[in-house]
Amino acid sequence: WDLKIDRQEDVDNYALAIRVAIDSLEYNKADYSEVNLAVQKANAIDRTYWTADSIAKLDAAVAGVQYGLGVDRQADVDAMANAINTAYNTLQPGPADYTRVNEAINRYVAMNPDYYTPASKNKVQSIIDGINWNLTKAQQDVVNGYATDISFAILDLVEAQADYTELDAIIDSI
Repeated sequence: WDLKIDRQEDVDNYALAIRVAIDSLEYNKADYSEVNLAVQKANAIDRTYWTADSIAKLDAAVAGVQYGLGVDRQADVDAMANAINTAYNTLQPGPADYTRVNEAINRYVAMNPDYYTPASKNKVQSIIDGINWNLTKAQQDVVNGYATDISFAILDLVEAQADYTELDAIIDSI
């Protein structure tokens, strides 16, 4: 700092060299390892299991990743990983498959109800009436149980006895 004015050009060159060196500095890249793990986890889901809305949120979080940020933006990169993980952790199972339940009910409905005792018909009907139609794929075992219960109740239907009242009255009148 003790150069004289006749060395001003040297001072200016030093300043220029420092400015060029500073301008050519690049930040180290941010660490994307957590983002990459979250994206891999998101890509590995069974997309048929979850609701479309919750998958859309997960897809939006994955699409929101901005790659190539520097270490000065590590907090932003960490927030991206957190957004993906949050969307992943809040995925909602889709509705359960009631196909087997509907098939069992259709088998029952196709039967002639006059052929069976009221008590055995009531057993089947009470199972049908007790079905929760709002279960998710996470509760598919319960739904499958409904189908099984209906099928067994159908097998347990008791045939009604013929009504001999009129016949008995005729015979008694002879």
